[in-house]
Order: sequence, then C-alpha cells, then structure tokens
Amino acid sequence: MTVDRFYHTPSQSNSPMEPHATLAHWEGDKLVLYTSNQMLASCKQQVMDALDLNEDQVQLIAHYVGGGFGSKLGIAPESIAAAIAAKDLGRPVLITMTRSQVMETTVRRSNTRQRIAIGANNDGVIDTLIHDTISSNLPGEAFFEPTALSTHHLYRGKNRRVNYEMVDMNQVLSGSMRAPGEAVGMIALECAMDELATQLDIDPVELRRRNEPEQDPSKDIPFSTRQLIACMEQGAEHFGWSERNAKPASQLEGDWWIGTGMAAAARGNQLQPSEARATLQVDESKALGIKAVIETDMTDIGTGSYTVFSQVAADLLGLPIDHVEMKLGDTASPPASGSGGSWGAASGGSGVYLACEQLREMLAEKVGLYPDNIQLDNGQIKKTGEHALTAMEAAKRAANHLLTALLISYRKPQGFHYQDSQHHKSMILIIQSLMRLRMWSLTMTSKKSLPKAR
Repeated sequence: MTVDRFYHTPSQSNSPMEPHATLAHWEGDKLVLYTSNQMLASCKQQVMDALDLNEDQVQLIAHYVGGGFGSKLGIAPESIAAAIAAKDLGRPVLITMTRSQVMETTVRRSNTRQRIAIGANNDGVIDTLIHDTISSNLPGEAFFEPTALSTHHLYRGKNRRVNYEMVDMNQVLSGSMRAPGEAVGMIALECAMDELATQLDIDPVELRRRNEPEQDPSKDIPFSTRQLIACMEQGAEHFGWSERNAKPASQLEGDWWIGTGMAAAARGNQLQPSEARATLQVDESKALGIKAVIETDMTDIGTGSYTVFSQVAADLLGLPIDHVEMKLGDTASPPASGSGGSWGAASGGSGVYLACEQLREMLAEKVGLYPDNIQLDNGQIKKTGEHALTAMEAAKRAANHLLTALLISYRKPQGFHYQDSQHHKSMILIIQSLMRLRMWSLTMTSKKSLPKAR
C-alpha cells in the first residue's frame, strides 16, 4: 500500500507583540544599543562586523524582549541605522519599525512544496519513507526550511530518503520562524500518515503505534527517552478518541465539516554553550543578610527566564528566591545561548546551575567540608547532623565579602542524543537534564584535591 502526495505551505511573517526597535547612543567611541534581540552574544558580533568595531566598543542591552519567534535572532536594519544616525547627530537615536517594515525587512518562513511518499504492508508497517522539499530564498542565501527534521526519527522504515532543493526568489529573506522545519514539515508528514490510515482502514493512533521505532531509524542509535506512544494513548483516553465518528467528512454543520483527528509533533532538544557568573554577597537589607547575584547575557522573550534561573539558583544555594538577584540581557555579562530553538531554559539554566555548583564548592572549601557533603538551606551551610554556619559568615571569610564563580562554558557531552515527542513537558526534560549535570559535576568534583572534612 502506498501514499504519494504533494503538500504546499505558504510564506509566513513573524509578528511579535513588540516590533523591532533600537535606541543607540555613543559613549566616546563605545556604542551602546538598547535593543530587542533574542541572542545578544551573536548579535554583538554582527554589529561589530557591520560597523568595524572592536569587542570592547560594543554593548547590547535587552533586559526584556516582547517576543521574537526567530525574527530577532540576528540584528535587523534598525539597529545599524540607529547606530549610524546617533554617531552623525551626536545624540541618542531611537528607531522603531512599523509592522509593514518588520514584515518587509526582517525574515519570513519560506513557502514550501513537499512530496511525501510512504510504502507500507497491509498491516500498516512502513517499509519506505520519502520526504522531498522545495523551499525558497534570496539568491546567494544558504538558509533553507529544514522540513524533514522530524521525518528522520519519528517513524520506522528501513528505506528512507530526505531531499532538499532551494529556488532563488526575489522576496523577503527566508529565515527562522518559530519551530523552523518541524512546523510545516509535520503538517505534510502527518497528513500523509492519516491518508495511509484511511486507505488501510487502521485507526490513526494504532498506525503510529505499529511504526514506533526501537531506535533512531536514521542514525541507528538509541533514544535517551521517548514517550510518543504513551503521549498519544493518554491523549486518546482524555479526548474520548474511541467514541469519535471515524469516517472522514461525515458531519457537516452549515459550511463547516466537523471531525476529530490527531497528529504527532516532535521538536529536538538542542543544547547550546552558555556561561554564567554567580556571586554571593553580604546584603544586610535581606532577612538572611546575604544574596546571590546571577549574571548572564541570556534574554527573556516572555518565556520566564528570570523566574526559571532564579529558581535554579535559589535551589542550589539554599536561599529564598527573593534573595536571588538575576541580571539578564546585557553583553557585559558572560555570553549565553540566547533565546531560540527552544534551547534557552535548558542551555542557559545549565550554565546557571554549574556556576552555582562551583560556588557551592567554594563555600565548602571556606568551611573545610567536602562539596559532596554540604547542605545549603535557608542561608545556612552545614554537614549533615552538625552545627550550621550561616552562608553570610562563610562569605565573610572570603576577601571583599564576595564569593564569585564564573562558569567557563557548558557544552553537552559528545555522543549525547536526545529526541522527545512531548514538547509540552519541557520543564520535566529540563529537570532531567539538570539532574544529569549534577551527576557529571559530582564526578568531576571527586577528582579534585579537597580539604579534609571536619
């Protein structure tokens, strides 16, 4: 049994609530941009390249970003225009794009023409899977819409082909838009799976169950975790799937066909290098007399970075969350992954986690304990069952009343492969990742020369 279909998706434009805007001013030969960008470290490099400036001559600040969806991953024309105008006029300049300018001068999601061909036996087990895509971009541009990202691993099939072609078109530049690739690629793949289920008269959930791969079918490596079938079964139970009218186009209400359907969705769990600085400071205004200051150029685009990272730091350092001061969105801080590709919380959070782990080690050293044995709770540091020393007292043992840990860089271990179909459970995945990171940190700690326990 075969299904061989073509699917077309249109171009789409990003439209975040906050349009692209930049306030530029010069402090001598140093350019400071208050801007709306998702990834400040790479945007800083782009500004340096565009204006031929050195690293110490550029600072980007974006404490809060009103949405981005991919269109703010890089700098846009208003940033460079504001910088040049501010230099020429000798005064700060603010440029805010109109909606039409955003859609005409940033990036769009490419239109696509996709062919999905599926060959399966009479039991619905897939043997052959083909996903061919044609997308468009400006002449000379290399970015293409990676529609088959999920096709590589979602279903079984020993004979597989994924092919991309790109057509030059004089339209708006194509680039990343929320869930690049998967968003339009899954539409085509899942429509084809539904058509196969109809032809074989097999329940769509059952068809996907029969084609659940034991390992990544494209790479022949095991998944670290995979919950697609459990996710679909739970959804079917909650939505009364077994009670639905399974015949397509069987209920018409006015001009609308009414039916119940299902589809799978997947998004890779990408991890990017991130850095953070964690500092413990004496602060008599706080109830415990101390606070933690976390610095990283990570951004918050409405996804809760301030809250997530504050929770991570508070948990690791045993402090109430109001004793954590989170400083984000400034390239004067250590560079982080930025907000994009759904990697922000996991990557940036990992950097914060490991910086706080190093701070815990420094605290342990100050009080003569092994880092593995200390407990931090409500501003106290102690070994289980022994007298507690306040974190403020420990901090005062350090020079200048400060303890600072700077994470050089967090990178995922080589060979780590992760795919999970339950994108809505991202917080659980983050917690799992952090638990793994703690194990790695303890392993590294055990190899160090540590003070004797007291």
